[in-house]
Formats: sequence, C-alpha cells, structure tokens
Amino acid sequence: MSNFLLIVNPTARRGNGERSIPAIREAMTNLGASFELVQTNRPGHAIEIARQVTANDYEAIAAVGGDGTVNEIVNGLIQAAGDSPTKVPMGIIPVGSGNDFAYMMLRNDPGIQEACERLVKGQNKLVDVGIVTIDGENGSSTSYFANGLGIGFDAQVTIESRQIKLLRGFPMYFWAVLRTIIFHYNPVSVTVTCDGESYTQPLLMVTTAVGQRHGGGFYVTPLAIADDGLLDVCISGSPSRPAILPLIPRFMNGSHVTHPKCTMLRGHKISVSSPEGLAAHIDGEIYTRSIKQFEMESIPARLWVRC
Repeated sequence: MSNFLLIVNPTARRGNGERSIPAIREAMTNLGASFELVQTNRPGHAIEIARQVTANDYEAIAAVGGDGTVNEIVNGLIQAAGDSPTKVPMGIIPVGSGNDFAYMMLRNDPGIQEACERLVKGQNKLVDVGIVTIDGENGSSTSYFANGLGIGFDAQVTIESRQIKLLRGFPMYFWAVLRTIIFHYNPVSVTVTCDGESYTQPLLMVTTAVGQRHGGGFYVTPLAIADDGLLDVCISGSPSRPAILPLIPRFMNGSHVTHPKCTMLRGHKISVSSPEGLAAHIDGEIYTRSIKQFEMESIPARLWVRC
C-alpha cells in the first residue's frame, strides 16, 4: 500500500499543476516515499476522490494545486468523516495561483522539494474550518471553507482575475483589484450579524476567515488563528474610489485594521444579508454571483493537516 496519495489539479495556475508532476515525482522518490498520484479531470473530482479515502488507506493526502484544490479535498474529507475530525491528514504541495492556505499552514511559500519534505516528514495539526449555507434558486446548499469566504468586492476581484491571461500569482490579483475599482465599484447596503450583534451600512466587502491571507498576498484578516475555534471578519465600508487606492498597501501588510472604514470582528456565527444579490468566493474560487443571504459558522478542530 502506498503511504501517500497525491491529488493533482493539472489546470492549477493555468497548467502549472501538470507541469509540476515530474519534479514532484522526483522529490517524492528521492525522499523514499511510497506514493500514488492521480489527476483530476473536472471540477468537483477531488471532492469525490477524497470522500472515498478511509483512515487505513494512506498516511496523508496531498492537495497538489491551489486553494481551490485544497477546498475540494477539504470538503471530501469532511463529508467522509461526518461529525468527527477528518480521518486522514491533508498535506499541501502548492502549485496554484494564490496558495493562501499553504502559506497559513506552512508559514512560507515553499518550493516543491520543501513541500514534499513537509508532507513526508511533517507533523499533524488539527485546525478549524468554516461552513457556509446559502439559499439559491435550487434550494439550500452548504460548503466548507478552509481559509476564507469573501463577499462583495473581493469576490468581484476573483471574477476579474479569471479574465487575466498574462499574469500569475499576486500580480494577477493586484491587477484584478485595480480593474474592480475602476469598473465594478458598487457598495450596497449590507447587514452583518456576528454572534447576535448587527451592523447595517453600505459596504464594499465582508470577508469571513479561518486564515490570515487572501488573494495571494492580502492580509485581510491578519489576526486570524487557525485553531482558536472562531471566525475572523473584516467589514470594509464604502470609501470613494480615490480613497481605496491608499488602502491597498494597508491590506497588503494588515495595517488596515485601524482604519476608520474597516471593522474587525471575531465570532462563532456570522450572517450577511442584503436586498441585492451579492457575489462571493470561497477559498479563492467563484462560489456565487448573486445571493442575498449567507450563514457562516466556525467548526472547531475538524481538519487534520500535515505541516
């Protein structure tokens, strides 16, 4: 039996997942690790693969891709575990665009060699996840998130980033931010409720997070702790377009937490509602383009991660 299962998203970072396979095979072989490598072939495929793995199958499962690949594997592992912590630890070999979950868990942006070493030789850590419930045209649905759920501006940034062909990683997200400011600046009235305390005002965005970093280098929730049992929330008001530009560097280093247009919260249950439909991303992937009500909750100590 192989010790490790590597689930590769070949389309991560526009083909970097597939291009990374030879280097990953070499690194794992040099480490003396027994492993299987499978490639996904459609959205949701990694959920299906991870959901079928049982506790005795592998020492760990690696997400080889970006935050979207991580999200699928997390959902599959949690669905398989039910109300218990996941049965198999998840490792990360980050070859995607943002890699924010990998940065949270590994505390840097490792290359393939180091990431494989952490997979084979690392320790297991039990961390929280979030769950979101929405009501859409096809009824109620839920999904888990490992790093964060962004509603409003940052969701539009995710949508814009999918249209950018020549840039990768943080430069892609930064350019998407600028395009969103120019073409899609549209604060709307939003009500945010955190553990029973509500705020209603025109808002630019609301981010609910387990992790600190989003969009490949923006520290939107810089005080978040992955295993404190709580979700961190960043509520951004509605500054003018010119006022947004000076805010961008502050989101890059986390100093926006003291800005008067930003409110930072922490809680177990968060709801976001608006009379207008809101776009949202989940772990850096487009989740919805128009939903009026979101319900988020922290699920403490649910995901084992090899780091």
